[in-house]
Order: sequence, then C-alpha cells, then structure tokens
Amino acid sequence: MKNTDRNNRIMSARRVMVYSALAFLALSVISAAVYYFTGYLKNPAQAFFDSVSAFSTTGLSMFGKPDQLPVWLRIFRASSQWIGGGITLAILALLLSSPDGDSMGGETAETYYRFGRSFNTAFRRLILVYLSLTAVLLILLAVTGCGFADSVCMAFSTVSTGGMSPGPVLKNGLSETVVMLFMMLTSISYPLYYYAVRKRTGKIEKNNEVTVFLGLMILFCVLVSTSLVISGTYGFRESIELGCFHTVSNFSTTGFALDDISAWPSFAQSLLTIASFIGGSSFSLTSGIKIARMIVIVRILSRSFIVRLHPKAVISTKLNGARVPRKMASQMSTFLLTFFAFFAAGTFLISFDAPDLMSSFGLCAAALTNTGNGFSFAFSMGSLNAFTLIVMSVLMLVGRLELYALLIPAPEHNS
Repeated sequence: MKNTDRNNRIMSARRVMVYSALAFLALSVISAAVYYFTGYLKNPAQAFFDSVSAFSTTGLSMFGKPDQLPVWLRIFRASSQWIGGGITLAILALLLSSPDGDSMGGETAETYYRFGRSFNTAFRRLILVYLSLTAVLLILLAVTGCGFADSVCMAFSTVSTGGMSPGPVLKNGLSETVVMLFMMLTSISYPLYYYAVRKRTGKIEKNNEVTVFLGLMILFCVLVSTSLVISGTYGFRESIELGCFHTVSNFSTTGFALDDISAWPSFAQSLLTIASFIGGSSFSLTSGIKIARMIVIVRILSRSFIVRLHPKAVISTKLNGARVPRKMASQMSTFLLTFFAFFAAGTFLISFDAPDLMSSFGLCAAALTNTGNGFSFAFSMGSLNAFTLIVMSVLMLVGRLELYALLIPAPEHNS
C-alpha cells in the first residue's frame, strides 16, 4: 500500500485481490477450527470446506439437516455467511469509489485503488443498506411466526445470499413470500437504494440492468411454474409458489430449496441452472456472471453481426445510458471465457470423485456460482474426498471474489 496523503491511500489491484482472498481464507481456517474442535465435523477437509462455503455465501454444507443443529452453531454459521457478505461489500465499495482505478508507472500499467474518503463514504452507504435489509427481514420473519433463532439465521442467510436450506424453518406461505421478496431485493444493485433515499430518480431511471434483471426473473418464474403445472408435478397453486421461490432463489444465487428439484421436469431444472449462471445485478451480493456483463456481451455480439452487414456502421456499446469503454468490454468478454474455463476445469477435476457427469456438473455449478443448495445431488456430500472438497473450496472463492475480471485489468503498454 502506498501513501498519497493522510486521508488517501492506494493499493494495487493484485494486492487487493490477494488480501481479499487471504481474509476469506483466514476466517475460514478459524471457523473450521471451531467445527473441528467442537466435534461437529471431525474431518479437517470437511470442516474447512464448510467454512469456505459459509464465508463465500455458497450454502453447500456437510450438515445434512441444519435445523437440527444446536442453536449456537446455527447462528455461528449464519453469522459467517453474513460476515462474508460484509467483506464482499468492502470490495464493492472500493470498486465504486475508484471505478476505473489509476494506471501508474512502468512499461506495463498497473491499476491502483484508493482507500480514502470516497471509499469510506461508499462503504458506509453499502453497509447501511445491508444492515437495513437484515433488520427489516429479521422483524418480518419474527412477525410471521418464525422463532428468534430461526429468524436470525434466515435473515443472515438471505441478505448475504448464503442460502442454507431452510427446511421446516419457514412456517407458512407468508414467511416464504417475505424471504422470496428479500432474495430479490438483495439481488438489486445496492447503490440504487441510496439513490432512492436521496430521490435521485435520474440514476434509477437510467439503470436498465435492473429492468432486464426483473424482466428475466418474471419470465423464468412463468416458464418454470408452467412447466411444473403441465408436467403434473404439483397442483396449480403449489407449482406457482415453488416455481417462483426456486427461480428467485437461483437468480439471486442464494440457493434456498423448499423441495428436491431432482424430480422436476428437465426443462425446469435447466432454467434454474441458467438462472444461477446469470446471477443478479452488479454491485450486489449475488454471484454468477451478472446481468450487466450479459447485457454487454449480447450487445457486443449484436454489434458484430450488424457491422458485418453494414461495415461503415458506427455502433457503441452502452450500459445504463453510458458508453462502455472498449477496455471494460474486453474485460467482460475475458471474464466470460475465464468463468467457463474454471467451470470446465472444475467439472473435470470433480468427475474423478463424483458418481456421474451430471453430479460433477451440478457440484461445480453450485460452487462456482455460489448457489449451493439450489442444486440437488443423488449422494451425500460427506462421501466426497478431501481433494474434491479442496477443488470446490477454490471454486467457491473464485466465484465469490470474481478474481480475474473485477480486480486485475488487462495489461496495457504505454506508448
């Protein structure tokens, strides 16, 4: 870290990436020690895996029935998810306060991010939204009949998009609706809440990312629910309730599951998988590719087709009313390729231990998108060996931090 003045420090993108990863790893090791020395997870690899899953807000767990765990352990694990969400907000605040970074020195320009007043302001605003969503959800869950411990665990898991399976915790349709609403709210870009409070409607109106996100979510809810009705998996009302809940859960990469989706039609399962890969809005706690990147990638592809037909056409790629710089568009394209490279490599490595290819696919997708319990597996998580657990832990960290695309810029040579 370098000093520029007393109130403004800068750090290279690579150091931000390394320190962020080390923070997650250090907390995971401490949490794993708690699981191991209390005897709840006697395998060190399983304890570490469960800890990484919690802090990366993934939701995969070695605890088969979380609702049967001691109250202190349930709250401890839910708190780990919530703290992991807070660390991610600090990274997002850094990106918000210096969105393009500063290129500095040498033949290869390196990006630096500023820790100063703008960072402190951005972090305070994001944390305020985080605390507010958590507090309101906690109160609403208590009002709908959930016990105190259940309300705390569900609030922490929902707002952080951590998503351990709720099981019988959600007492009625009203509590399910409340959780579904907050999964959607935490998927929306956090700065928009600040703009709404400050009545800066212009910023909100220009944000077409949220419009696309909500439109896709509604479309997928209709398609998944229709699939469940046509297949006769559930009755009409239950199909709508479960279809909408699981769709929002996967889009938000929270991963809550009210039922075993392995018995659902392949069409519905495919849509839920696609939803988890897409994820939510940028500058939210969701994982996956993110809606903003999907919009830019689609527009780049569209522009390439138009240019082939009309070579002299000049078409700029825009997002939220602003032109996307060529460098940023290139980084988004690179991220997409890197994301699927990790997915292919992860699926291959997991296949050495998983019983079949679809299980390898599901485990890798659950880890890399940080969706976790949004996927059903036909075997016990406890049967996975230490190597597979470490591979999945790495995938969860990569998915949570979005290491390559967000923090390391493409090298540029000074002319």
